[in-house]
Amino acid sequence: MTMRSSKAQKPFNFTFVCMTGILLAVLAGGVLWWWPRSPVVLDDNSYQMTIALYRICNQKSEPGLKQLERQFAELDPLSQADQASYQLIAATIADAKAGRWVQAMQQCRQSLDDQVSR
Repeated sequence: MTMRSSKAQKPFNFTFVCMTGILLAVLAGGVLWWWPRSPVVLDDNSYQMTIALYRICNQKSEPGLKQLERQFAELDPLSQADQASYQLIAATIADAKAGRWVQAMQQCRQSLDDQVSR
C-alpha cells in the first residue's frame, strides 16, 4: 500500500514542478517584455527616413519600401549613435518586407515619439 501511495504522489509533484516552471518562464518573459529600453537617438537623415518608412508601412507600399531600401543601402553608419539608428531602421525594414506592416509602423511611431520625449 505504501508503494501505491508513493506512485500517486509522483504525478502530482511532477505536475506541480512543471506548472511552477511554466509560470516562472511566463513571468520572466513578461519582465523582459516590459523592461524599459533606451530610446535610439535618430540623426536628421535617420529621422527623415523613419518618417518615410512610417508612411510606407501605413500605405503598405511595396514599391515605396523597395525605393527606401535602396536609399538605406547607401547609408554608412559612422558613429555608435548612427549605428544604433541604422540597426533600428534595418530591423523595421525587415519587418515590413516580411509583411509585418503594422509592427513596422508601430516601431517607426515609437522611434519618432522617443525623439520628442528625450
